[in-house]
Amino acid sequence: MGVPTNLVSALNEAWSQAPEGNVVVRVHLFGIRYADALAGVSLPELVAAAGIPKPYAVEIRKAMRLADYVLIK
Repeated sequence: MGVPTNLVSALNEAWSQAPEGNVVVRVHLFGIRYADALAGVSLPELVAAAGIPKPYAVEIRKAMRLADYVLIK
């Protein structure tokens, strides 16, 4: 099936527009915001398609787990 292009674009935007020192925070916010849409998506494929380092797939998974417990301001 492949990774939905809207998720690739949103992740790439979160990554590329993050202020210096806040990249991980922005990736976490992406994971929280899109947690439902990310269910069933291959996170390694997503980060590869977005052109960001592989370890960020783990950070997105952490954020998805947090999504049930946090609200974004």
